[in-house]
Amino acid sequence: MLRRSGMLLIAVLLLGTAGCGGPPEAYYYLVARRVQAAPETGLTLTITVVRRFEKENWCLGEKDSFIKSEFEAECLYDATGYDPMFEGVPVGQWYALQRVGRFPPSVVIYEVDPPLPAANMAARLRQEAPHVLKFAAIHQAPAEVRIFSPNQEIKL
Repeated sequence: MLRRSGMLLIAVLLLGTAGCGGPPEAYYYLVARRVQAAPETGLTLTITVVRRFEKENWCLGEKDSFIKSEFEAECLYDATGYDPMFEGVPVGQWYALQRVGRFPPSVVIYEVDPPLPAANMAARLRQEAPHVLKFAAIHQAPAEVRIFSPNQEIKL
């Protein structure tokens, strides 16, 4: 009887911890958007920042900080449409995938209206990459920035 109880306890403990340490089944996605008009050039830039979190309260805390920076922001549960971007796959939009140390990765989507020629857009995004690297240096953390055009990765 004791042996059977011990086996049952071990089975319960193993099954109870089977999901620990692995990726969650679904994430909370912070989607923060800001539209910037430049009347002198006639261009409108929409920047959308997407971050994914394992816990809702982490997402909500980040949402509040983006709202203070004049972004419209919301937390969405299981918004898997952004997952290909976190994997570094071209998805028909210009975006940057940024990773800095232990911080959650960020996807920054750039939309310009009217659209810029591809060479101009690539040059503009290459200018943004050093800002992420400077942030990483301040935190003494490794960093990675990858830029994607609508159909391919752009080399830095």
